[in-house]
Amino acid sequence: MPGRRSNPPRLLRLVAASLIVAAGLRLAGCARNGEVLAGDDLARLAIQDGGLIFHPVFSPDGKSIAYSSRPDKGENVFGVYRVPVAGGPPEEIYCDSTGVYAIDWYAGGEELLVYTFDDFRVKRLSLSGEILGEIPSENLTEVMEVDASGKQLLVCTFTGDNCDVGVRRVEGGEIRYLSETPEWELFATFGPGPGEVTVVRTDTYGAATSEILVWSPETEAFRALPLQSGKHVSPSWSPNGALLAYCSDVAGSFDLWLYEAATERLVQLTSGDEDDMSPSWSPGGDALAFARHSRSSNVHVADSKTHAKRRLTEGDTRDQWAKASPDGKWVVFARLEKSESGGRDLDLCLVPTEGGPVRKLDLEDLRLASVDLQEFDWSPDSREIAFAADDGSGNVGIYRIPVEGGPPVQVTITPGMEMLPAWSPDGRMIAYTRISGETQVWTVPATGGLPTQLSANEGINVRPVWAGDSDRVAYFSQRLDEGFEVWITSFSEPDGQRRIAGSKTIIVPVAWTVAMDELIVLREEETTRLCALGTDGTGEHVVATQDPQLNAGHGFLFTAAGERYRSAYYAGELYAFTDGKQVSELYRLRVAGWTGDLKGRRVE
Repeated sequence: MPGRRSNPPRLLRLVAASLIVAAGLRLAGCARNGEVLAGDDLARLAIQDGGLIFHPVFSPDGKSIAYSSRPDKGENVFGVYRVPVAGGPPEEIYCDSTGVYAIDWYAGGEELLVYTFDDFRVKRLSLSGEILGEIPSENLTEVMEVDASGKQLLVCTFTGDNCDVGVRRVEGGEIRYLSETPEWELFATFGPGPGEVTVVRTDTYGAATSEILVWSPETEAFRALPLQSGKHVSPSWSPNGALLAYCSDVAGSFDLWLYEAATERLVQLTSGDEDDMSPSWSPGGDALAFARHSRSSNVHVADSKTHAKRRLTEGDTRDQWAKASPDGKWVVFARLEKSESGGRDLDLCLVPTEGGPVRKLDLEDLRLASVDLQEFDWSPDSREIAFAADDGSGNVGIYRIPVEGGPPVQVTITPGMEMLPAWSPDGRMIAYTRISGETQVWTVPATGGLPTQLSANEGINVRPVWAGDSDRVAYFSQRLDEGFEVWITSFSEPDGQRRIAGSKTIIVPVAWTVAMDELIVLREEETTRLCALGTDGTGEHVVATQDPQLNAGHGFLFTAAGERYRSAYYAGELYAFTDGKQVSELYRLRVAGWTGDLKGRRVE
């Protein structure tokens, strides 16, 4: 409804969890007290040092703001908090190892709708922290917002190809999709008018640009708003439908902008190197709440036995997805930084493990796929890197590029979205995940050629892991009934796949043992553990536990009996990771009287 903020679909976090959970990202901790800054317009209400604040939303009476916090280190936790608009310390509503994520206020402000990570369901949470009950929900469909009447939900469904936005009654029933299109609808909010819905649409997930459109129930069609070119997210209409607040990266970082519907005027509200996200209007339309994120990270390498680490890159950059080469000489990583044109570039980079200058690889006209769904892999001889990239047509495919220089080489040519490459140990094949109607694991010759589908299950099938014989492949599957499974198949006999493990909590294959009679799997529960599991599905036992304070959560402490699995998991004397500083702040910005007087309004 107007005045609310739009959440990024939590189903994408489920998909992303399916794709990247084994990469070592960790959630933890609880919020710190905030402070009120001087000045009439801008007030800082909360600060999270070392983590992130997500999606603040004003209470119906306008007296408090609820938000979610995902700190950076510790246990796997999302917490829900609220803070007085007038200033004061944040109050913890719910913060424990199961993890909850606030969606919206409910029941006239007496409750919150939250997303629970232990069972991936939408539930009612009292302000005293008690889970009161469950809201009916469909698999791979996420609730984004509650309308003003409290009777309708705005939802987003992952279709296998993309995401579509629809409306459904709170008590359940059929989802009425606005328009089933081939594009991705990643953010949505009710408004500006009765029955209207505003969405953010991109050609592909992680695309460099997006547009904001309004769907009308009268025409049953979308119309694009005349905004500047860039990546726009988090639209939120003022309660009277006159102003749209949104975030855009046209100046490099994400800043807050206002669009005035009557005049089509635009004004940039904030600027700076930080990312300002998730605007939410107060009930009276006189203020905005938003989260400000300041993040930087650098590449490190660590000894796989002692975990002693060295930093390889410096500066206020955002380096991500670091991976050491098999010969231990190089680390490949993605670097996100401001471009000369004022936007942001995502570059594929190399740095020597012994230290030295960072070298950017020339991808020519290709653009790296979204950092959220990116992962690189080395050829077994350490001479080439496989990666996912967009060729500008909206298709994301697998490419390889030589370390010593040369143009990128296209590996897959099928239209669609292909990512997460995994090179076979003999160097002949590359397995990958393909999203096109279904999310399945495929393989293709590393030099290009005819692809072969390896998985054949419904749901989301991702993260292929090769055995040493370059024939068998293990992969992770999220079922339609929300369970998680590990499957084994083979390139020579793809029809002979078999399920070896199932769980209600995340279980992901990460490595094979040298003897190929066991898999190492990562289990995400109240703690993160590595377990050894027989390829016949028997004999599972814990071999290591994660120390979340050790090397950005990439360090595992192996048991005495589990020590023999260390080399299979780390696969080298060194492992690479990224770590840095992260501060998140919650602000309230007064905008009373700004309608009709937008020129020159900016908050530094």
